[in-house]
Amino acid sequence: MEMQSGKPIEIAEIVVWAKNETSSFLVSTPYIRVTPHDFCEMVTVFATVQLLPNVKNILLVSDDGSTEIPFVLPSYQKKDLVVCLSPLYVTEQWQNFLFAVHVYKRFGGFLNVYLISCISSLFALMKKYESAGYLKIQEWYRVNFPYVLPKYVDPFVGMEFQNQAAAHSDCLLQYKESARYITFIDLDDILIPRSAPSYVEEFQKIISNKKRIAYVVFRQQNYEVNVAKHGSKFSFDSMMKSLRHQKSSETRGKLVADPRFINFTWIYPTPTFLNGMSYIESSDNAFIHLKTIKWVS
Repeated sequence: MEMQSGKPIEIAEIVVWAKNETSSFLVSTPYIRVTPHDFCEMVTVFATVQLLPNVKNILLVSDDGSTEIPFVLPSYQKKDLVVCLSPLYVTEQWQNFLFAVHVYKRFGGFLNVYLISCISSLFALMKKYESAGYLKIQEWYRVNFPYVLPKYVDPFVGMEFQNQAAAHSDCLLQYKESARYITFIDLDDILIPRSAPSYVEEFQKIISNKKRIAYVVFRQQNYEVNVAKHGSKFSFDSMMKSLRHQKSSETRGKLVADPRFINFTWIYPTPTFLNGMSYIESSDNAFIHLKTIKWVS
């Protein structure tokens, strides 16, 4: 939603038009603001609305027309942990991808990859892992205003990190009914269980007997890692053994959520859980953030 539309955001409406094979339905709906700051021209909002059965088209209606909203049916295939990756844009570090996909698979994770663009060889590699059941590749649409000059509306300037918060919330809603836990991270964030042989068992230990916990926040500890430039020299074991803690952390952590208790999320942990819920911070484990890449021949 654009904040400079001439209407105060508190009274702006979201109007949705739904169609199926036999009828259509127009409805206005309230919404919740997701973006917690005013630094961007466009902010992310969350809305729920009941539409028609067997819906074929969903459109967002404005004063001067309508825009079709692409949608997919949610997944019902049970998964222990879904790893929602932030949208990848002009991505070329296949080494980070290989490292992440094998670590998360090893401990029970499944990757949902939001892709804007990447080099062709990396895309071909991703497709092979998708075929093997390690991940799902999902095209992430870039916001575009084809008839408006960038000096007036520029999505790269006015939108937060390729609409990252919307991607995370989209991923949450896709797997809300099928995943036991969901996390929202970047490709250079790695979580390795320390107290259990799988993600689910570790999360259950952390939460233990605590009631009404919506999510667990893990710190991000910065690491340096040696990375081979060429595929013939790449070794997962060598990359793992080269990890060196830089004795520093990112200012904000990453969350692992119980999807039953949240409906949307921002790019960092914020109190977006349902009423009566809470969260805890883990002191026993942290995400490995691949902060510094040291290239080796």
